[in-house]
Amino acid sequence: MKQLFMHKALLIPAFIDFGGRPDFEAQSHSLEESLDRIFRDSGKLKGLVIDVRHNWGGYDGLGLIVASRLTRRKYLAYFKETRDSSA
Repeated sequence: MKQLFMHKALLIPAFIDFGGRPDFEAQSHSLEESLDRIFRDSGKLKGLVIDVRHNWGGYDGLGLIVASRLTRRKYLAYFKETRDSSA
């Protein structure tokens, strides 16, 4: 029997106001629900495109939720550096 593989795409235009919810906790819950639907058949998933080309930012924590679905290993998720533009 031939096994069918799926490709999926996830467009993330922002890591804020996810699901039209007012606070981070509600937004993270909406994001988790969406990711659950996407990864439900992950055993059959051959490819996943995460499109953040036009993402204008938002909560770092929402990005970490997405990244946590891609690996169980510890990793450096992001790096922040401040700058003083008044100098």
